[in-house]
Amino acid sequence: MDNSNKLQEIEDRIKNIELIVQEINSKLDNINQSCTNMDSHISFVENTYNYLQNLNIFNMLPQLPSTTSINSIMSILLFAI
Repeated sequence: MDNSNKLQEIEDRIKNIELIVQEINSKLDNINQSCTNMDSHISFVENTYNYLQNLNIFNMLPQLPSTTSINSIMSILLFAI
């Protein structure tokens, strides 16, 4: 293999690596945007929760039964069958 062929092969490999790097950068940009959107959503949920918590709205909501209560009820119902 002569020097010009070796040089051409090296240039081709460099071009291929550059394309791969561009693709990786593009994917990282998409991931970064997605993370930014998720951060924004998390902040919204936290702010909403804190606002409702300060209003004590959770104390006005009916309490859901605990899982042990539900399991007890299910046991009674299944035993009755």
